[in-house]
Amino acid sequence: MKTINFIHIPKNAGTSIKQICNKYTFKYHPHFTNVYNNIDNQLIVIRNPIDRFISAVYYSLQKWSNEPHVKFLIDNKIDTPEKWVQIWMDPQHKYHKNLMTMIKNKDHKIGNTLLEYKWTYSPQYLWVNSPKYVIVMDNFKVEFQYFKKNTTL
Repeated sequence: MKTINFIHIPKNAGTSIKQICNKYTFKYHPHFTNVYNNIDNQLIVIRNPIDRFISAVYYSLQKWSNEPHVKFLIDNKIDTPEKWVQIWMDPQHKYHKNLMTMIKNKDHKIGNTLLEYKWTYSPQYLWVNSPKYVIVMDNFKVEFQYFKKNTTL
């Protein structure tokens, strides 16, 4: 069996798949992997974009709560995905610049491409380049079992 190249799209079951990579013939490719380098036999996990955004917001609020930009948002009760969306959509909102400072990217890349937003807020399609296998996160357990059965893992 050829090696499966797992492309880790942020907030899309990457931690679960990363653990699986060690058990099977998977090669783990992190967020910054240049997916346009003709990586064959790709596996990706896609997720409902709304669920992914909600996960990204709560991840930021928990993991980075001591970072100045995130702490500012928390201190000002900008602590739900709904509030983030309302502010993001309103450039005139008094906290818009603060939120954008947190969401906008300074150094996250896919390959050599600098992204507009941090990985967790960038659209999933940026990591998609002719994958051979696609698992939908909503049905992860069932689809992964099907994948294992049909790829002779």
